[in-house]
Amino acid sequence: MTEVYVSTFIQEQAIPGKGNGLVCVEQAIPSEMVLLRETVFEGWAAGTYSAAHIAARLTARTRKNSLEAKRLARLFPAVVSEVSEARRQQIRAAVESALIAHSDFVELDKDHKGNSKSDVQFILDPCDIDTAIRFFFVVECNSFPSGILVRLSAANHSCNPNAFVVEESPYSSVNNSDSCEVQIQLPVYSLTAKRDIAVGEEITISYLDLVSNVELAEDRQRHLEEHFLFLCQCEWCHHPVEKIGLLRENEDNDKGQVVFGPKFEDYTCRAFPRQSVPLTDLNLDIYSIAAATTIAARTTIDCCKDGKVGKLTGYCETCHQTVTSKQLENVQKKADRLIINLRRIFVETNAFLADLGKKYISNGTNGSVALESNNNDISCRPSSSTSSSAVTTTTEGEERVKTADEIKELKRLMKAVEVLHGRANELLHSSHIAFAPIQVCLGKLKAHLIASDSSRTSRSSSNSGKKSRELSLSKS
Repeated sequence: MTEVYVSTFIQEQAIPGKGNGLVCVEQAIPSEMVLLRETVFEGWAAGTYSAAHIAARLTARTRKNSLEAKRLARLFPAVVSEVSEARRQQIRAAVESALIAHSDFVELDKDHKGNSKSDVQFILDPCDIDTAIRFFFVVECNSFPSGILVRLSAANHSCNPNAFVVEESPYSSVNNSDSCEVQIQLPVYSLTAKRDIAVGEEITISYLDLVSNVELAEDRQRHLEEHFLFLCQCEWCHHPVEKIGLLRENEDNDKGQVVFGPKFEDYTCRAFPRQSVPLTDLNLDIYSIAAATTIAARTTIDCCKDGKVGKLTGYCETCHQTVTSKQLENVQKKADRLIINLRRIFVETNAFLADLGKKYISNGTNGSVALESNNNDISCRPSSSTSSSAVTTTTEGEERVKTADEIKELKRLMKAVEVLHGRANELLHSSHIAFAPIQVCLGKLKAHLIASDSSRTSRSSSNSGKKSRELSLSKS
């Protein structure tokens, strides 16, 4: 085993309920800092050996090296005592079979000529089998794809980890297992901070990064229990945050459950509800959404209004969530569709309010608002030009039909804006990316339509009252 680098900022310590773990010591760890680089202790080709065979090899090797035995012993999972007796018997049978087949143990007795189970059992004392069973759990619960990483294996799991593991360029070494020096390339694994880590905080990684078929919470817990002998107790599993506006892709339609795993992370932006302000308090005239169309090309992404998402880690320092490439792809598509529909509604609303404004002004009602749209930006501006020409005289029946059409069109526009507003909220809450400009524009548009409806209602009531008074006077 070769430890290439271990930061002085981390230390292996006992963690209540978890056995050992890595903890930040001395001073805080900044985001994207490399904490550990290590080559594999015991490597194997994919699919070549079972955990039982590797356990047998480790048992033979640790007879000669007490330091390796001590380090491997620290990896022994504390929850093995909870494994069922039936499972223990299966493991014992597999380990004994591997011990019999393994050549290292046949060589322990130079005079041994047989290959029967009884002969091998005579050579092996019970402690060897117990040791091999312990190493079986070490391999099963602590190994990485290329082998065992003694230091890195101390990092415990979290569904919302603060660090991640990367396989780097190979490290040259010498393999003496067959008594001949052969140059081999050992993979190097590095542990990197995903975000700032405070002193005393445990350093965690995800054990499910390479698992592609674990999406739902129950599937993830089942996988962890079967392969790592524990149920996750992290905050995402037992203290779920409020789910606001989850993306459609984050739901399993067949099972009717929220996808809650490493493939589709929980997209809820926990920071937004704490930072939200009423639209009326923003008091801005123009809100540009041009930046929303260039999300993929940006080095950093505005997140949670004032947070930044790192390009390397994809981690938001504000709400402590991860923005994935799949999420960005989905958000980009949704944003493009939203912007197209938003511009269409702005054009239609512009025409409607302009026509309505002419009518209101000609009848003594002021304060109409027009909205403008161009190819790059969508802006909310007070109307600067409205006509004061008189409306063509119409009969009472024609006026009633026109008013009904206005109400119908107004309701259609308000419903369309409400739908777009909901989609903008969904993007803002669920994507970590600040789509506040879109939301604010829609809020302004909605306010203008409501104001127009109020003005129309007030005008209708006024006209009704006037006609009632005229009718009363005529009767009297």
